[in-house]
Parts: sequence; structure tokens; C-alpha cells
Amino acid sequence: LSRKLNCEEVMAEFGPLFPANQFVQGVADKVRSTLEEKVGKKFEIYKALTYRQSPYIPSPPGGGPGPQLTEADYLIKVETIPETQSYHIVVEVNFTTQTYTL
Repeated sequence: LSRKLNCEEVMAEFGPLFPANQFVQGVADKVRSTLEEKVGKKFEIYKALTYRQSPYIPSPPGGGPGPQLTEADYLIKVETIPETQSYHIVVEVNFTTQTYTL
């Protein structure tokens, strides 16, 4: 996403809220070091809790992108420790080139 969104715009652009699955944790893990660098802290625990996807296309069983999806943005709520804080991160994923951008 190349522009800043307010909360209502984010909810309109992303699909429904789901519990994070193994695929979403993997997406969050791809940008962990970038987030740690941005906030200036190393996380002992870094766990994806929930997510939304844009464009919203129902995932196949077991999670992951549908076969027709080449790019998607994921809004992921991540719990971190030692901060005991949650971050909401947006990760742009290009499934063709396997790039993950925070």
C-alpha cells in the first residue's frame, strides 16, 4: 500500500478477520527483521495472532494463497515480547517473485 489509510479505510480494503495460520506466520516471519530494525528492538516472541487479506479471496484448505492470486496485502496483528505489545503490520506479498515488503 503506497498511501496512509485511516482505520475505516483499512477495514474497507481488507477482508474479514481470521485467526493466523501457519502460512500467515510464515509471511510475518519474512519481515520480522525489518520490523525489529524499524522499532529498534529484538523480539523474543513474535507471533501472528490474526490477519486480514486484500484482495480477499477465500484461501484453499490449509491456508495460503489461492492459485489465481499473484499479489496480496496481509494486515497481520503480531504479538511481541519482551514489549508485550501488539503491532499491526501490512505485508505486501508477490507470489510470483516471492518478495515480501513491510
